[in-house]
Amino acid sequence: VSHLQSGFRQSLSTDAEGAFQVRLAPGLAQVVLRSVPKGFVCDPQKDVQQVPIVASARPPEILFTVPTGLVVAGRAVDAEGQPVAGAVVTAAGSGLGHAVSDAQGRFALAGLKPGQSLTLQALQPTLGLAGSAWIRTALDMGEVTLTLEKSPMVQGRVVNEAGQPLPEATLTVFVVQESEGRQFFSPLAPRVQSNRFGR
Repeated sequence: VSHLQSGFRQSLSTDAEGAFQVRLAPGLAQVVLRSVPKGFVCDPQKDVQQVPIVASARPPEILFTVPTGLVVAGRAVDAEGQPVAGAVVTAAGSGLGHAVSDAQGRFALAGLKPGQSLTLQALQPTLGLAGSAWIRTALDMGEVTLTLEKSPMVQGRVVNEAGQPLPEATLTVFVVQESEGRQFFSPLAPRVQSNRFGR
């Protein structure tokens, strides 16, 4: 939760009872619900309340009711239909982080909104497997199957201005994804470090 009053912004966290409080100068305050625990859904564009702050009046009571999000469950399999363990699964543009498939290839992403069009992407970096599937979230949606196949390699070198290898440089590879006409950059690939040859 954060609030904005006359250009002053402060972030707050709720306690074990879901409560929060803050002292403000008289005026108009805007309170925004920015994030919620995993498995629930909030929208900072819509979960906004404006409240007048009056010095002599009783403090206003603000209530945000947060819905439980959908869980998208599925399996990551290879081209032969065998389960793929250790696949990192993300939903483009959802901000939900990721899930990792278990020994049976099963994964679950919680906190999605009904009616969302999303691209699920999976990467198993050790085996070099990747796959994706377009879905539309719904209350009655079944299990999603992500088929992972051998992914193309991206490789290169890091050198200094003289062309000498630059060892121990750290890179993160982002995959460009699209969801509902917007592009997102997802760090699906693992963070990599160059060797003594700059590779």
